Amino acid sequence: MSRVANYLAIATLILLCSLGAANSSDWGYDSPAPAKKDASKAAPASDWGYESSPGGPKPGKSNSSDERAAESTSEQSGNGTIPSSLQPGKRFELSAVTHELHGEEKNYSLPHWLGGSWQCNSETKYPISGPLKNGVKHSRREVQTYGTFDGANGWVYAVKVPRVHQIDEADFVEYRVEIAREFPTINDEQVVTKYQFYAVQVSKADDLIVSTRFQCSTARITPLNKTQIQIAGILTSFDSEGNRERSRSILRLTRMPP
Repeated sequence: MSRVANYLAIATLILLCSLGAANSSDWGYDSPAPAKKDASKAAPASDWGYESSPGGPKPGKSNSSDERAAESTSEQSGNGTIPSSLQPGKRFELSAVTHELHGEEKNYSLPHWLGGSWQCNSETKYPISGPLKNGVKHSRREVQTYGTFDGANGWVYAVKVPRVHQIDEADFVEYRVEIAREFPTINDEQVVTKYQFYAVQVSKADDLIVSTRFQCSTARITPLNKTQIQIAGILTSFDSEGNRERSRSILRLTRMPP
């Protein structure tokens, strides 16, 4: 696949995600609560409904306009949207990925409570709608880093794509090849980030790509205390056949020492 064709495929997928999330109220991020004086004491969201801040989605509710928009475009995704270097059956090679993909660079200033590295050991997943009573918890070992410290500007997150993030699962390693990211909301109480990436699952036995999905995520990050943060997100995923899946998840991460 030529680089031009890859650019067109990526643009198509980003459009699918933007259409699928056309109504921001579905994420609960259109009416963030005002910042608190002490971010370390911000009240944690009690569940996915974000009951600690107004405007959040209510358990058991989904946004029908969002569903219709995503459904109407999901079938447009196909095999051509997956770059040749990430096709199942191939060996995952980072140099091939960075050669095929390219994106913009942009810097964001993050609040002090979020800056640094965080350790995650597990994730709880929930259906896209309904109360948070049937979550499934599973192991998810990873380190997430939010920015580097600049003495003059504080914590700065430099978006440079493609960025490859590794998640260790039981039978495979998932490489998340990020191709776009933005931070539409940044304040002392919460940070919202939206990003698109390819989720590439690689077998630990032979280093071959087992599956590749294009995914769009919107996540709200809130401080629980001085050493823990919570990430609550909605994930929209497209496989190589254009089939769409959506899910919710909650992660709690612990600050790592400098």
